[in-house]
Amino acid sequence: MGEDFPLDKLPPGFTVPPNRTKPWGTAHAILMAADAIAEPFAAINADDFYGKDAFQAVADFFTTDTSGAHAMVGYTLKNVLSDHGSVSRGCGEADSQGFLKSIVERVTIVKENGKIISKEKDGDLELSSDTPTSMNFFGFHPSIMGLTQTMFEEFLKNNHENIKAEFFIPLVVNNLVKQGLGKVKVISGGSIWFGVTYKEDKEAVSGKILELVKKGQYPSRLW
Repeated sequence: MGEDFPLDKLPPGFTVPPNRTKPWGTAHAILMAADAIAEPFAAINADDFYGKDAFQAVADFFTTDTSGAHAMVGYTLKNVLSDHGSVSRGCGEADSQGFLKSIVERVTIVKENGKIISKEKDGDLELSSDTPTSMNFFGFHPSIMGLTQTMFEEFLKNNHENIKAEFFIPLVVNNLVKQGLGKVKVISGGSIWFGVTYKEDKEAVSGKILELVKKGQYPSRLW
């Protein structure tokens, strides 16, 4: 999901701080589409490659699920890291039925000495390599918009002058499940993912796309 949205698209009573140049975050991006959405929808990062299985999994979920739950395509943490620096990832925990119990946006995850470490304010936190991870591929019912709007207003009250603060989708999802306002099913489909976080990632990503083209799984020309 891209974040190239007007900074001044804010709830009544709020203005953009003079020195704010950073977008408000991925959950704000979802709100920008609220007036155009009346059915279940998918939210993704525009600069990530998810593979067709992820799209099919979300489509199948909304076709067959009758629980009214939202969906998160789950990836395995060890498969979605970069060898060239830290990454931000939404790390989740699911219950025995596959519903999300919590998700935490960990903004500085690195590989160190064979371990996966999240750099926290209170010190280093080692993460399991098999942690179910959000790569920001969600399927939502339109009902998510109301909660997102309410949370965004609260976010602005608490972070209005913090020019680096971002309103992430995992913040909304975590609040949803923690308050019992809805359920989020962690669904399979995260079999492939790659993205360019650092310039050094470009060569590897180009090679992976070329490999898919050679296998006939991805077109050499999109249009």
